[in-house]
Amino acid sequence: MMLDIERGTRANAVAPGLGSGTGALLSGLVVQYPPAPTRLVYLVFIGIFAVQAIGLALLPERSGRRPGLRAALVPEFAVPRHLHRAFLAVAPVLFAV
Repeated sequence: MMLDIERGTRANAVAPGLGSGTGALLSGLVVQYPPAPTRLVYLVFIGIFAVQAIGLALLPERSGRRPGLRAALVPEFAVPRHLHRAFLAVAPVLFAV
């Protein structure tokens, strides 16, 4: 499977704002119109979490296995050297979102 860097970059730029806007709109509609909004919201969350759990179970493992528990718990974070300046420029916005 090949990754499309250009489309991935666009998706990462659009997703936070689109997700926040859509979430605010849908939550307003769920609170305003359906019956029992204080209970319905939990049913919606359960449905969303169930769909996400199924999707997560179907994803292939992308990283190799390393021996030992401690090695598995060490996070890896890397930004290619040529993107350091751009990453530092947008990092405050990324962390704020």
